[in-house]
Amino acid sequence: DRFTLEKLGTVISYGLAVEDILVTARRNPDAPASDQVILHIQRPEYDLEQVGAWDAFGMRGTCSDSFTLRAQGSLEQIVPQPYAVLSERTMLPVTHIFWASTWLGIASDAVERARASIRAAARRNPGTLPPRARDLARLQAQLDVMRSSIQAALVEYAHACDNPEATSTMGFAIRMNDLKLSASVAVAEIIEGAMRVAGLVAYRNDTPYSLGRHMRDSHSAALMVHNERLIEHNANLLCLAKEV
Repeated sequence: DRFTLEKLGTVISYGLAVEDILVTARRNPDAPASDQVILHIQRPEYDLEQVGAWDAFGMRGTCSDSFTLRAQGSLEQIVPQPYAVLSERTMLPVTHIFWASTWLGIASDAVERARASIRAAARRNPGTLPPRARDLARLQAQLDVMRSSIQAALVEYAHACDNPEATSTMGFAIRMNDLKLSASVAVAEIIEGAMRVAGLVAYRNDTPYSLGRHMRDSHSAALMVHNERLIEHNANLLCLAKEV
């Protein structure tokens, strides 16, 4: 037995460079949109027609081009577990933890560049605390809070991997969403703070303290998936959950 699939305008990062793709689809043509499965498709059993290019303000490295996907294959390539189960147990927590960790790396580098600018100022005036040094200390505190929230999520998810039922609770979903929400806000705030600490040398592109790329990338964080969608989802869960 075999399947055929056509999916219009789907976004596939580095789609033209890969040989294997995991794609979601309705279980059958008559299934509701909520009844989805994941398929593992491989070359040469699929074809991609590019219909859009990724030309964005930031996060250019994701190469998120759009394609029309046409595929066929054996039913054995359909992952047996429902997509909803895989999403709550793996895709949701892993995606949010990886995203938050990426944003932590961007924020950490921004703070380090701001710190380097303060250290350079301190060397120019020995014995005098640079004017923005206290702001740098506050910035480091924000970064440490961000790092701690990711570490806490990692610990909780590691525990949940040994107890899969834990990932199906509303409280777990809320906390994983909260991680994405808080980290996506924190990265933009930290980088804006780092730019204020370093000043014009961070605003310029031709200095070792430049934060232009950091700034552009950080503002995508709240848009993928849009924070307002997650807030609305969490609001619904909080109304339904007996405990979180």
